[in-house]
Amino acid sequence: MPHPMGMHTIKSLSGIVSQDPAVHLNCRVHQTLALVAAKTSAVDLLYYRSLYDSHRVFEHCYLRKELRWSYPYPYTEGDDLRNVGFTIENRDRVGLEEFLELVSEGVARDEPVSFFAPRAEFEYQAEYLDRMGLPRSGFLPHSFLACGVNEPVTELLIRDDATDNHEFTDFVVPWQTVRAGWEADPEQWFTDILVLRGTGDDAVGPGHFGTAYTQHILGLEDEFEIYDLLHDRLAEEREGWEIFAAPGLNCLSMLAGARIQFCRFLRHTRHSDQLKETYRRNMKSLCAVLDEATLGHVEPTPSADARIKRGLHALKRRETNALRLLRHEAETFQDAGAEAVRFPEPSTH
Repeated sequence: MPHPMGMHTIKSLSGIVSQDPAVHLNCRVHQTLALVAAKTSAVDLLYYRSLYDSHRVFEHCYLRKELRWSYPYPYTEGDDLRNVGFTIENRDRVGLEEFLELVSEGVARDEPVSFFAPRAEFEYQAEYLDRMGLPRSGFLPHSFLACGVNEPVTELLIRDDATDNHEFTDFVVPWQTVRAGWEADPEQWFTDILVLRGTGDDAVGPGHFGTAYTQHILGLEDEFEIYDLLHDRLAEEREGWEIFAAPGLNCLSMLAGARIQFCRFLRHTRHSDQLKETYRRNMKSLCAVLDEATLGHVEPTPSADARIKRGLHALKRRETNALRLLRHEAETFQDAGAEAVRFPEPSTH
């Protein structure tokens, strides 16, 4: 969208694009990954732990009764970010003038400011929540990405994924809305501030990720019982559950999102083409089951139920075989003293 006259924005604004087609990440993790991806293709290395015991997904969604967006995804931890050339600056809370100073400095340094605030205070977010059938209050808090401000200060530019296709776009918020919200409830505004800063150093290279990845994969055990548990539950949850809250759909979204990210990571490894293709096909199958189950939640049919059941049964078998092959290749690399991970080519951003 065109920006208002006098609006000063970060240089990399248009490069901030979605990294989460499965819409399973919480807003802060999603934003941080998008910021890293805007600067370097090495973002894919951060997904080396995207395969984890699927029973943890079941526990999160069913036993803890949590939404997928509250899961503690491990993709933006400090040591990993440092090894792709970034560090995080945090502040618990700032006031209005300090926030404005941070945004102005961020524009000059090409560093957006991520902050939490009551999401329904912004008109575009309230409209988005209504459109998606999400509650305006009592829902998960939202992190906003401040990417620009005009001069004199009358408007704030927010980059957000509050769109029907969950892609990032620009929203212009009246500064008066920001000021009025902060003055009315300063304890809820400009909290958990995060600024992602480039270190200015070359990234360390693949060694850190190769060692951490090999250790993670060789320690991973998964019986994939979740695929046995899901089919009957998906059908039972059609009554009384909104799509965004249904535990089975949350599980499938988390599993599909993890496989999408793992396929991105695999591109930068020495794993065989056979294995990469196996995980690509498994990812495609999971996404197909997620799409079918989401549609079936609203318009169930016996034929769709049969396809979902066959898909879940096949996925358990295919995921089990894929993990066995993955572990075998990782052990082979380790025994040969070969690095499992290759650092991506320098980004052209």
